[in-house]
Amino acid sequence: MRTFNKKILLAGIASMTAAFICVVAVFYFSLEGQRAQDREIRALQEELLAATTERDLAEEEADFLEEKVGQTIYLEELLEGSKKFYGDEERKRQEGFLWIDRKNATMLVTLGALNGLGTGSRLTVWDGDDMAGHVRVEIPLDVISYVRPADPVKDVFEKDYYRVKIE
Repeated sequence: MRTFNKKILLAGIASMTAAFICVVAVFYFSLEGQRAQDREIRALQEELLAATTERDLAEEEADFLEEKVGQTIYLEELLEGSKKFYGDEERKRQEGFLWIDRKNATMLVTLGALNGLGTGSRLTVWDGDDMAGHVRVEIPLDVISYVRPADPVKDVFEKDYYRVKIE
């Protein structure tokens, strides 16, 4: 009978030891899961902080732009201000460059109202020594102007940069 009790006692101790090991393993793995969740929460908090900062900056920019909406650019004031920065050499310049931004469907020339251009002014476009066509000024600014082809059917510009002259 004593051996039987010893066997039962040993089996009980072994079962309790196995149960204890299982409880420790479950606790360990749940603790690791909690750590992973904590890391994920910290990463999400950092992303939230970055997104909040970006939103605040965007709101500030939107407020600034909202204040600017409706304000008129007066070309005369722009020219008076630009005369302080540009000398006679810039004002006498009759040649510049045409830049075509195909992504935004925009054409700019490096000549402006300071060089005598106005809305409707016509410029000759040159590709090296060959005349490539003409453009007309749509919006003149101080030293740059937005332009469009003078004859959209004929004046098809394939390159991104050309030389231009005031006619």
